Amino acid sequence: MKSLQITLFLIANVIFITQAGRDVHLLWFGAEPSVLDSFSPEKEKARAEKQFSALLEDYRTVDEELRGLEKGKKSAEVSDIRHPFLASSERHRAATLARARFPRIELSRP
Repeated sequence: MKSLQITLFLIANVIFITQAGRDVHLLWFGAEPSVLDSFSPEKEKARAEKQFSALLEDYRTVDEELRGLEKGKKSAEVSDIRHPFLASSERHRAATLARARFPRIELSRP
């Protein structure tokens, strides 16, 4: 029983020490920006903006445009407006499945 306690204690300490080391590393060096951030200029613009009110005004104008587009539409159409990439991929998947012809397998009895 004593050896089990020592083993569990060592495993717990290894986990604790690695997480503590990660936290200390993040405190000292900070979070590094991602390489992919250079491909999204909207994020860069938002991070560089000093006034929160300017960001809020940009959000309000886009939100009002979306709400105007959504008026009188069904939920599926609203989803297409809010998430155009997802909607196009769903349409593509549905069209692919509609075009696919699966061979019918008939089992013959011996």
